[in-house]
Amino acid sequence: MQYFWAVVLLIIGFSILLKLPTLNLRHEEGDEVRFWYLTKNWIATEHYTLQGSPIFNIPTFKAHYAYREIPVHPPLFPAVLRPFAQYERIPHHAVMASWLGHLLAIFAVALIGRYLIHDHNLSLSALSPLFWLPLLGIATDPIMT
Repeated sequence: MQYFWAVVLLIIGFSILLKLPTLNLRHEEGDEVRFWYLTKNWIATEHYTLQGSPIFNIPTFKAHYAYREIPVHPPLFPAVLRPFAQYERIPHHAVMASWLGHLLAIFAVALIGRYLIHDHNLSLSALSPLFWLPLLGIATDPIMT
């Protein structure tokens, strides 16, 4: 497994290359908008809530969440999103925060492959298709990409 890091970094680089076009897409999905406003409100008020956020001025959200609470998840994603919101980066570049989950999934598959190769005393290298094909599969997963 001497080429482990080389293969993993090459696959991660390929995955990032596939994601680059997403920097130019408009991000108007409900979750993206909600997390953006949650993060902006968290920075402005130091409270992890959407209460008082300008998101309620958007008709879609006003109609949808008028009579029920907006679910707020643990702050891992907004914490990664925070530098983009805090330094007024263009919101569509904030999509890079979601890339982290996909890159960690690739890394997890690589670690599992490495573990299985070592655990079963296989004499495979990281250059073997048995190792890099699952990595390529997760790197090109259309849902994650």
